[in-house]
Amino acid sequence: MGLDGATWKILNPLIEEGALPHLKSLIERGIQSNLISTIPPVTAPAWVSFQTGVNPGKHGIYEFDNYIPGTYRTKLANSQLIPLKTIWQIAGEQGRKIITVNVPITYPPYPVNGCMVTGMLTPNTKSVFTYPEKLSQEILTKVPGYRILTTQHVFNLQGLKTFLDELIKTETKRTQVMKHLLQHHQWDLAMIHYQSTDVLQHAVYGYLDPQSHNYDQNKYALIKRFYHLIDKDIGELLKIVPESALKIVMSDHGFTSINKLVHLNVFLTQNSWLKSHQQGLTRRLLGSTLVTLSELDRFNINRFILGRRRNRIRESLSVGFFVDWKHTQAFMINSWVYGNIYLNLRDREKEGMVSRQRYDSLSEEIIQALYKLEDADNGKIIRQVYRKKDIYHGPYLKNAPDLIVRPNTGYEFSPILFRKGKLLRAVKPRRDHLGSHDLEGILVIQGDIINIEASTTLKDSPPHIVDLFPTILFALGLKIPDYVDGKILESAFTPEYVKVNPPAFKSTPKKGITENHPAYTEQDQEEIKKRLKHLGYL
Repeated sequence: MGLDGATWKILNPLIEEGALPHLKSLIERGIQSNLISTIPPVTAPAWVSFQTGVNPGKHGIYEFDNYIPGTYRTKLANSQLIPLKTIWQIAGEQGRKIITVNVPITYPPYPVNGCMVTGMLTPNTKSVFTYPEKLSQEILTKVPGYRILTTQHVFNLQGLKTFLDELIKTETKRTQVMKHLLQHHQWDLAMIHYQSTDVLQHAVYGYLDPQSHNYDQNKYALIKRFYHLIDKDIGELLKIVPESALKIVMSDHGFTSINKLVHLNVFLTQNSWLKSHQQGLTRRLLGSTLVTLSELDRFNINRFILGRRRNRIRESLSVGFFVDWKHTQAFMINSWVYGNIYLNLRDREKEGMVSRQRYDSLSEEIIQALYKLEDADNGKIIRQVYRKKDIYHGPYLKNAPDLIVRPNTGYEFSPILFRKGKLLRAVKPRRDHLGSHDLEGILVIQGDIINIEASTTLKDSPPHIVDLFPTILFALGLKIPDYVDGKILESAFTPEYVKVNPPAFKSTPKKGITENHPAYTEQDQEEIKKRLKHLGYL
């Protein structure tokens, strides 16, 4: 069971006051730990790493909108871009029956030995969102009104109560789908993913965090209802699965409060590493108008002022619209949790002007300047800057950002360039995120073959999200691909189980999902981009 973005900082107090009895029961009969996410701790790379057991350098998914070197453009993540076999394919090829519901980066659906219901990047339920294809209609018949996602847009426009109601409806129907599949289809490995925990926390995390100046006890009391009902859904599923089954509750990353947005392209401009066009009054006027409307308008009235032109104007006013590439050395074109900085490298980028000889020294100059960034209210803005070669390895290292910038607590990044020279902007409720991701997610494992004394070991040395891939295959008694980065969590299992079931590895063909048609139509892309914008991800 995936609870996207779940964090013990929120769940532990709720457990202590008795609001999450089913999760509490699993913890008391199993093991509890943090779970370390990918860098960056973002849904797309994290869940792909979970499904493949490797770091992003081996699967190539770094964001929802992945940068295409040499183009100054990005491409939406989708299942066809995963170059390795997923856990659903690996287990299915070894004879295990699969059910997977709403796991991110499973759209378009692909053949598995069982049932697949795709996740958050599915355009809508009018598209084929299942494998086998006929399952789509079965789900819509059995669970009328099933939907892919509810976004923060509902909160921004309609307020907290309606937002909570819609999130609960979304996940209640998701649970109904999972119950139906568990009861009417064979399975050995089954997973349901709840995306709404992440959506909710982006919108209202500050209300839940006593350390945040946005903390609100009255709103906290209202929001607790959502977590209680998710726990109730977990209880409904636990009634169906065998008592002896291995149960895992996990999240792809954790969460933290944010107070300010950091505009890294403004930082790069101020240091003359990024140059904007000095010509083009029309460009500047359009950009200024749109940004002003956005800053003044928390309820998106500009949707009515600009009408259908609004999305087209937003699309055209990307970073690339303003950048003078021939005189730019570094830029940020995607990302928000951590900052992704790309060097405009000669022979790699379309109009690259940074030589290979200059690459290391320019990187160091930018790193040192980032570490000097300070906020008059809170001090240092940047916690750590990674060079890609230090954190990733694999054939897709070349696609990674050159520098990955980790902020201190309280900050989130924005790739927007046209911001009147302001490096920082305070976040605003019902418009911006009040919460962002951090590295420490959650992990609970319970079952007959689990060694409950392992909690102490895992607390001292928390597992990484890639470790769950080989661990789950090990628990199923299956052979594990020899190229995985993850390690089996052997200490989580009883010595008796490990003795009788020694780990087995095999050389496995790495080819993943076969791409036989475009993942998205132009209309689908617009739908997904609109959703990601409403989530605050683009």
